[in-house]
Amino acid sequence: MNATRLTIVETHPVQYNAPWFRYLAQNCPAIDLTVLYASRPTPEQQAVGFDRAFEWDTPMFEGYRWRIVRESLPTDAFDSASFRGLDVKHIGNAVLETKPDVVLVPGWHSVTQIRALAACRRSGVPVLYRGDTHAGMRPAGVRGLLWDVKTRGLLRQYAAHLAVGQRSRQHLLAHGVPPSRIYSSPHAVDNDFFARMAAPHLTDAGRAEVRCAFGFGRETFVVLYVGKLHEHKCVGDAIRAATALGPKAALLIVGQGDSEAALRAEAARRGVRVTWAGFLNQGELGRAYAAADCLVLPSPLESWGLVVNEAMATGLPVVVGEHVGCAPDLVVPSETGERFRPRDVDDLAAALGRIRERGARTHMAAACRERIAHYTYSRSAAGLEGACQSVMRARGVPRVIACCGGMVIVSGLERMTFEVLRVIRERGGVVHCVVNNWENHRIVPLAERIGASWSTGFYTFGFSRRTLNPIRHAQSLWEIVRTSAGLLRDALRFRPTHVLVPEYTAILRNAPALALLRLSGVRIVFRIGNAPERGQVYDLLWRRVLPPLVTTFVPNSRFSYGRLQETGVPARKITLIRNALSRRVVRDQTDEDVVRLAAARPTVLTVGQIAPFKGTHLAVEAALGLIAEGHDIQAIIAGALPIWPADLVTYVQDLQERIAVAGAGDRIHFVGGRENVPAIMRASFVLAAPILQEETFGNVVLEARSVGLPVVTFARGGLGELVTHRQTGYICPTADLAGLSEGLHYFLTQPGERDRASANSLAAATGPDNECTPTEFERRWWALFERAS
Repeated sequence: MNATRLTIVETHPVQYNAPWFRYLAQNCPAIDLTVLYASRPTPEQQAVGFDRAFEWDTPMFEGYRWRIVRESLPTDAFDSASFRGLDVKHIGNAVLETKPDVVLVPGWHSVTQIRALAACRRSGVPVLYRGDTHAGMRPAGVRGLLWDVKTRGLLRQYAAHLAVGQRSRQHLLAHGVPPSRIYSSPHAVDNDFFARMAAPHLTDAGRAEVRCAFGFGRETFVVLYVGKLHEHKCVGDAIRAATALGPKAALLIVGQGDSEAALRAEAARRGVRVTWAGFLNQGELGRAYAAADCLVLPSPLESWGLVVNEAMATGLPVVVGEHVGCAPDLVVPSETGERFRPRDVDDLAAALGRIRERGARTHMAAACRERIAHYTYSRSAAGLEGACQSVMRARGVPRVIACCGGMVIVSGLERMTFEVLRVIRERGGVVHCVVNNWENHRIVPLAERIGASWSTGFYTFGFSRRTLNPIRHAQSLWEIVRTSAGLLRDALRFRPTHVLVPEYTAILRNAPALALLRLSGVRIVFRIGNAPERGQVYDLLWRRVLPPLVTTFVPNSRFSYGRLQETGVPARKITLIRNALSRRVVRDQTDEDVVRLAAARPTVLTVGQIAPFKGTHLAVEAALGLIAEGHDIQAIIAGALPIWPADLVTYVQDLQERIAVAGAGDRIHFVGGRENVPAIMRASFVLAAPILQEETFGNVVLEARSVGLPVVTFARGGLGELVTHRQTGYICPTADLAGLSEGLHYFLTQPGERDRASANSLAAATGPDNECTPTEFERRWWALFERAS
């Protein structure tokens, strides 16, 4: 795959963008980057709004290819409020001289950007949009209507659009941009840089020293403001709110501006303690973030507020106005900060008070760092790459729509489906996902992480062959019509070569659309996460209904391959591709509490969905039996605790009550869903996988084998293909409590056998006969899509 020649047009160098450009140049081989700056301000021109001439102390031009079209003129104005302040008339020729495949023009606040956009349109070069405008910035009255017309017209000039956050995406959708042309490219800063700058001052001694340097004691609640001191920033509201916090609160104000004298007078009149730190350059901000207990952004309106990213990267909670662009993305009330009603001083004071009551940085730092870890240059680049590839329209490149509407939680089926989509994206393909229009907050990040666009579909009513209720049947038929119409709409805009479906209900919901797409030459690939169920109705479904709608069935085990043949699916339509380990992106120290718990005593670990068909109750009962026999063991059940449907909630409650009655609350632990499963497995003694259904594959067993954890399981479905009895694990003679207890006893009473099984598991995972490697998985899936594109 050849790299896409991307030219990014900027009016002038900006301190926030240079690190991202460096990241793109050094970490994204799919992009051949050139940054074109229309001009470069002098230190005096850069001083506008800062009240002092300066140059940024971070490298602005290192590590990427750049060009300045012309040096600045004395009459140039570089602030975004001045549309004609910077007019570089030959910017269009300069853009075309870079011979771009794609151009990114982030917006139209300058006439220079309009000139660049027009030149690309005349030359047929596709242009990307990446702006942070949102609905809160719309003018009122008639001006707002004209603003809407202008915005719609200009957005139509772009081939694809990058959304920097939730409000940015909503703005694009509201102005007619199709979801299949929107890619997530979140606003980010160099998180590692700001964390590194603050780290020396976050030790007990370092923090005491830096607070003392700013004039604060250990007990002072320090509220930090970083930004320009102008009237529209409403810094005075922060001063007035601090009055209500009492004498143990103080403000640390970093910045300069034309309102500074008035603000100093306001603080003195109210008796508020304020340290005026003045302008601090990028490398100096770490001291201020470390000294503070929370950040405040009192502005009634901000397009985003990158200072919030900076603060959270250092573990600092934030208080922002409800209309600040980043609020819905970054500020989770009571976790990473608080929101308040703009220009409401009492509400701002109450929000700051809640932060203080919760312990501010001391108790909220981990959540802040966890949240901001999803807003990185890597995530921004993924969307940028996806958008570039989507507008290239290269011949032979697969364009795949994935019907992910049935996905709510992230388990094995979901992870492996997105592993397939990741392979397509990394090999240069383009992906669009259709997700639920409800409870999609766990699935959307999976799509955005791989650089896919996404839209919502109607996946509300379930299918049931047992109901005679005509209303339910009418609802199902109506949903088929709506879901199919949505898929056809997406297909008309996206022009897919393939549709990927991960479950048979998605095929039924989209049957009319899939039939029409097949007739038009689109290939329908059915990745089978769950093998066909048994019964005459299911045999009829898989033999007669599904094959005409599907080009290729892709099972992941010999068991599911055999079930397809049993139901009558033609062998020519079946391609076997085994699962591989999914990529888990986890931060250092993730789930360290559970890892330590698992290492504290021999642990029987169960991982996955908590449900009767997964045999969770058998794992609990087996652990209770072993404890009663005097074995020094504990059980850890790692899986999301269900909050619906009601029968699963009751199921878990009954298990917890059973544990409590047995007095084993300190030995059997429900730890919820966890990300760092491999580390937890390494610390455990054995994996119990008492799955009662005919499991198609068993991703958790594959993961255990990869870290050398022996598995005790049942001979159900494809599980036996991954476990060699008494070599890498134990296949129980019966699928019940007695059988599971026998397998656990085998390893608990013979530690040497457990160690041998562990060594054999590691050998099997790395052996030449292992078909479940990432390399083989990627090769086979790419071959399936590439040869048919």
